[in-house]
Amino acid sequence: MIKIWIMVMMTMGVAGATDHNGPQYTALCELLTRAAYMWEKKRGNLSKPLEKALERTIFGKDGGGTVEDLRKNKLPSGYSGTERGNLCGNPFDSVTDKQWSLHSPGYSGPHDMLCLCTPGENGWPLNNQVSGADTLCGQDIKTWGEDGSMGWASGGYEDEENQLTATWTNITLPCLKGGDGAGDLKSALKKFKRKLGEPVQKDPPYEPLGEGNFNDNFPCTGYSDKGVCVAYYNNTDPKPWWIQLEAAIQEDEKTKLDEEKRKLQKQSSVKEADLTSPTNATRSWGKTTNITNIKSGSAIPQP
Repeated sequence: MIKIWIMVMMTMGVAGATDHNGPQYTALCELLTRAAYMWEKKRGNLSKPLEKALERTIFGKDGGGTVEDLRKNKLPSGYSGTERGNLCGNPFDSVTDKQWSLHSPGYSGPHDMLCLCTPGENGWPLNNQVSGADTLCGQDIKTWGEDGSMGWASGGYEDEENQLTATWTNITLPCLKGGDGAGDLKSALKKFKRKLGEPVQKDPPYEPLGEGNFNDNFPCTGYSDKGVCVAYYNNTDPKPWWIQLEAAIQEDEKTKLDEEKRKLQKQSSVKEADLTSPTNATRSWGKTTNITNIKSGSAIPQP
């Protein structure tokens, strides 16, 4: 009886837990997995726009390297002493962002995963839980240290580099394994877009991904009153990686459709030319004459 009660209490505790940013992480991870597979297995057989968009999705830039290099290396350079708000919540600024290796919200899928899945101030939001079973992107608080009291926030807060490294190793890299290629890139992108929040009408407007306070122009700083999230500014340049990916998928589909139409038109033209050719006309005339002769009973010599 005691064992049963303990099991019930454990089940109730887990059931009452919250996986912060869990659905958003799952959608982004699925999309990255599909993108990594296509980049590794199908590169060279894809359209140039789609290849370029996949490269931006994974690496954030042209000539980013290989997925295998990302898997082997530790946290990419450019994150030490960084302002989380600049990298995750503010639109790109050509002057300010030069010191942050040009990283900004929407730089790449792996970059946005760091914004979405790294605890903020004092381990927020895992430091404020009641159940003790809350997770962030599927990971419990010990992923980021024994007590999970550190975090990454604007101002280079606390132990940010180690916190980011833990996210990169335990959350981001598994999404870059590529898998067996199961699933469709377009459908994975649709699932990801469905996890975006309602557009926030600020100056400039943005679409948020993850939990945060979206009532002002400075979201996703990692502080408890701003949140752990990503803000996508779709109306400013450079556009977020997924905007470029969506455009490339649409262009690729149009190109394939146009090629199929040309192929069908060519086949139709060949058939029409064959039906109207002199040889085919003579053959048809001879066949008609033979049928007439059979009905009349008289033989007419054939040429």
